[in-house]
Amino acid sequence: MSETILVVDDEEAARALGRDTLALEGFTVLDTGDPQHALRLARQQPIQLLVTDVVAPLMKGTELAKHVQSVSGAIRSVRRRSRLHPPA
Repeated sequence: MSETILVVDDEEAARALGRDTLALEGFTVLDTGDPQHALRLARQQPIQLLVTDVVAPLMKGTELAKHVQSVSGAIRSVRRRSRLHPPA
């Protein structure tokens, strides 16, 4: 059984890049741009790794990691800042 990774990013392109790359490596990948949806997913199934944007507009990555850990148990998390498109 492969590990399940939850990718949360408000930028679709960044989320797709993470999702597709991890899936190619054989991981089960769930993804969403909505932190509340991420919490629902974490309640529904075990998550071994959370990859999230640190500066997401709806909920900061550090806050999301705490919430996911509280509902999903001991998980690892990677918080990063993604910006595939330069600011206008």
